[in-house]
Amino acid sequence: MNFICPICDGKMSSVGQNLIFCGYDNLYECIDRKEADYNADYLLHYKLYGRTTFGKALNKKRWSFVLNNTQTNVLLDFGCGADSFSDLKPNGIKVFSYDPYFKKDFSFLHASLDTVTFWDSFEHITRLGIVPLLGAKQIVMSIPIIYDGLDICSWKHFRPGEHIWYFSQKALIRLMQKWGYKIINSDDFESVMGREDIFSYCFLKS
Repeated sequence: MNFICPICDGKMSSVGQNLIFCGYDNLYECIDRKEADYNADYLLHYKLYGRTTFGKALNKKRWSFVLNNTQTNVLLDFGCGADSFSDLKPNGIKVFSYDPYFKKDFSFLHASLDTVTFWDSFEHITRLGIVPLLGAKQIVMSIPIIYDGLDICSWKHFRPGEHIWYFSQKALIRLMQKWGYKIINSDDFESVMGREDIFSYCFLKS
């Protein structure tokens, strides 16, 4: 079976562990499509995590990153999980929350979205083509980023069946460019807070 890179449309090579790899873009894809165990305990864990001092501080930093880099009145939090991000929304911003496992509310389809956020969720998306169809002016995310020399199978963010995509910064920026988005800002505030190899990005529709 031929696997095609969603960025350069080149052939991806098998590198074992149900992984395929595009050497040009430095992108891995996990082709193990077994469904992860997103159950009630998983959701409860993140509800409790969002209530911790660290969880609240993290979401405040995320809101600051959004507000400092975008003009946002209407926002969709894609992969909202326990809704801990939207729980801290500032006044005057309409927030829609969607999660394919926990909150299947499609009311955002009738809205004109300024911003879509992906907090620890972009790497989980099975169908990447959903993202440009949302038509948002801005895309903001936090995501694990691979680097040269990484032993991906021993990386803390290697989670077969849960994380589908493993992006380098180059791959992420090139994918966004393919969809018509340019990078506005990047930040390592989550890494500084102790979330190893997690970086944040803001992209604007060009």
